[in-house]
Amino acid sequence: MRVIYLALIALGIVMAVVYLGHAIAWPSLSIPNPLNEKLSVNTQGVVQLYITALELNALGNYTGALSITKVLGITAAVKVSPLISQLHNYEAQLTNYLVELRSIYNEMVNSISLGNYTGARSLAIEGLLIDSEADNELNAILSMLNNIAPGSAGQVISAAQSIRQYLIGLNETFINVLTSNYTRTELTVNATPSTVVVGSPVTVYGVLTTINGVPIPNATINIYVGGVTTLVGH
Repeated sequence: MRVIYLALIALGIVMAVVYLGHAIAWPSLSIPNPLNEKLSVNTQGVVQLYITALELNALGNYTGALSITKVLGITAAVKVSPLISQLHNYEAQLTNYLVELRSIYNEMVNSISLGNYTGARSLAIEGLLIDSEADNELNAILSMLNNIAPGSAGQVISAAQSIRQYLIGLNETFINVLTSNYTRTELTVNATPSTVVVGSPVTVYGVLTTINGVPIPNATINIYVGGVTTLVGH
């Protein structure tokens, strides 16, 4: 008798699964394969993951975005769908550009701090070129996702705007580096008296010169205490 009960329960589970399989309509894309058969590929989850990768890029989490695109690159949806494959290429390239731009920016700032202004300007030119390419990839992604996933337009537009603002900021920084007339300087600052107590007056004075010791006239010098501008001198 127990065997009969178990058999009836198993039959009920099978019938329920069959019913749910017919009752639930999964968003899919029919794609012809080399054997001229039809493959049904669920694209909703895949596209949402690409939107998630875009959002991670907007947050500067390029490692997370790269991980997602790397995994998606071997999925059936990317392999058999030209549309999804194209989206994949755009997303992967955008992330690579963003990673490269971060590296260029950091290297450029380091070059400036070391007085290597020629190297900094070369990096700025390279950054401008890559910045433009990244913007092109972003526009292509935005256009594709708006067509493929119109229901997620708010997510997509918000992430794209954040990335675009970041690219605009980088673009302005690179241009400023190219147009600035950098000169290596040294600032010598002294205070009188050298030892003070809280509330007592202090006189601060100094000299701003080039690396060769030539004074720089009419230069504005800001002195910060705890991140707050305390003194502005010329």
